[in-house]
Amino acid sequence: MAGLIPGGHVVDPSKDRYPTSGVHIDPRVYPRFGPDRDKPINPRNAKFLLQNLLIGGKPVVEQRHGTWQWNFPITSEFGPRNIDVPGASKIHKGIDIAGMKAGTPVAYRGYGTYRPGQGYGTFSVTDAQGNPYDLQVLHTVPGKLADVVAGTPPPAPVLPPSEADLEKQAAEKEKFLKDYIDRQFERASLNEIMNRKRKDPFVEFQEMMQSVPMGVMQNPLG
Repeated sequence: MAGLIPGGHVVDPSKDRYPTSGVHIDPRVYPRFGPDRDKPINPRNAKFLLQNLLIGGKPVVEQRHGTWQWNFPITSEFGPRNIDVPGASKIHKGIDIAGMKAGTPVAYRGYGTYRPGQGYGTFSVTDAQGNPYDLQVLHTVPGKLADVVAGTPPPAPVLPPSEADLEKQAAEKEKFLKDYIDRQFERASLNEIMNRKRKDPFVEFQEMMQSVPMGVMQNPLG
């Protein structure tokens, strides 16, 4: 079984450190060898790496029936581009891939290392021939530093809660608060009873005697 390198999760656009048009990721591929060393290459030409990049457990691209199929829509291509997002680069070093929700976990299927950055993370991996690459994934909340080698058990996937789970959690929280409030009222009532000052028995007897009509007091037997 191949290793699995966790890589954080897709960021909420309102908390993104980079200019953004919505929920998406931006994978960028840098060879660490040959004439293109440390230069970004078109990720479309690195499907052999992106097939191992998992978004919510699903590969970004995969081979089906002998052809490559993208599992997520590409919304911005590699290279020069016209974009109306303020602050976004005009020369794109990656491709924008959308079609997922904020909070969706990101991982790489294979062995290598992961280094968190500011708003992105970098998987350092190799291809089938052993050539080294850095795969940066922007627009994410980075995970922790990781080093996954052969024989390392894969971590359990962490998926965002479903709507049913969120509704159940909300109902449990509401019940807990109601029970807590009821207990506080019961405790307050009990404390009030326990702390209520009783009158002196002699005083109570005097008040009782004063309420008896004078004639009865003088001739109690009639």
